[in-house]
Amino acid sequence: MDIISPCPRYSPRGKNCPALPAGKSVDYSISSPLSPDAPPLCKHSVPFPSPSAIWTAGQSVTVTFAPGGATHNGGHCEYSLSYDGGKTFVVVHQVLKHCFGADMNTRQHTFILPEGLPSSDKAVFAWTWVNASGNREFYMNCADVVIKGGSAPFTGKQMTVANLKGYPTIPEFRGNFDTGLEHYGKTTITVTGNGESNVAEAKNDQQMQQPEEPEKPTSSSVVQIVKPTSSGEGNDDNEDVDLQGGPYIFQFLANGNDGNVGPGNGENKPEDKPDDNKPEEYKPAPRAGCALGTFRCGSDTSKFDTCDNLGWVSRPCAPGTVCRMSGPDSNPCQLP
Repeated sequence: MDIISPCPRYSPRGKNCPALPAGKSVDYSISSPLSPDAPPLCKHSVPFPSPSAIWTAGQSVTVTFAPGGATHNGGHCEYSLSYDGGKTFVVVHQVLKHCFGADMNTRQHTFILPEGLPSSDKAVFAWTWVNASGNREFYMNCADVVIKGGSAPFTGKQMTVANLKGYPTIPEFRGNFDTGLEHYGKTTITVTGNGESNVAEAKNDQQMQQPEEPEKPTSSSVVQIVKPTSSGEGNDDNEDVDLQGGPYIFQFLANGNDGNVGPGNGENKPEDKPDDNKPEEYKPAPRAGCALGTFRCGSDTSKFDTCDNLGWVSRPCAPGTVCRMSGPDSNPCQLP
């Protein structure tokens, strides 16, 4: 998957793309995930000589994807901005769980930029995606944009990076679209128009708040609350106790052999039993006879094949070019 508007760096099919930087060529594998071993995040570090878009803080913007593509059952997407040339990114919009809609047909997202964004003539806009199914990958396109905003710093969530060397791995969702959400919004970042940034742990972020797990009693600290009767003896009926009606007797009982509260020596406790519900370990599926990022030409020279995700995927050559490989590392589409 890749975006076509705003035009990402070196896109072969982006809309209203600026001229390529001197000495650079079109990237025909722009829809492929980043290399897991050696990014850089934006893949291409040299920016366009002019911006792909001019945006104003507080106004609506639209991001458009190329038609088709392998959606891998959706997943988590973020839209972010960098003010330091692509080193750090602050999130301006999130589409978590179902990036391409429940029907996988969404190819456009419209959202409002935060009003407090600082101005910059050299901001970098990024779309990132962690796919829900398939090999564990990280997709990212970067576009050069101008932001018309204010002069104050802006603080927001730091962009999440996953499935790359040195970053956490988010497993396949397998129907649970909450998978990996604990990595989103974990840290915040403050950016300025002059390129300075400061990362901090997120605080009071509702997405990151986890319910506290109640303390589990041990075999020697199981407590039963018994309400006294008029005779002073405890009433051990299994009835609800109003904790504001005291006094009460607190009886400490052992954990029985059958896992219930009662007399026993604490052996064979439930936590000692094996976990039969442990999820199956994820094992990536092998690619179908190709190496990621490689190309080949077929009988139809208007197209080329690239090893993308789980096998060969056919893509069109740019207008005026044909698939003609001049070497193993050459661009597949060249002038006739």
